[in-house]
Amino acid sequence: MSVQAADFSISKQPRISLLADQTLTLNVTLKLGATTEVVTVTGNELVVDTSTSTLKHVMEEERLTELPLNGRNAASLTLTASGAVQAPNGGADQGTTKTFPGAVTFAVNGSRQDMFA
Repeated sequence: MSVQAADFSISKQPRISLLADQTLTLNVTLKLGATTEVVTVTGNELVVDTSTSTLKHVMEEERLTELPLNGRNAASLTLTASGAVQAPNGGADQGTTKTFPGAVTFAVNGSRQDMFA
């Protein structure tokens, strides 16, 4: 990303990566200077979304193909998210709209297994 304006120095931030359903807010400060001056910002930023409490998890194609999934059950990918653990079934995945072959019952960050219906 490059930001420039007349009579201000140029601010650059290379290699900003965003994944699906991810937003990023960057606050940029431009210093007074000649328009020929180049300012390069380097370093790794920890990107934290402070605008929402929603937890997001993106599974990249390389991880999908390299993971040793038992039976290639896509529902078990839920268990790769932070805070997700396999929970006892207890009938939570039963019902007219919930049952599917190979169902995986999970709990996330201490919640009950039937809270994500």
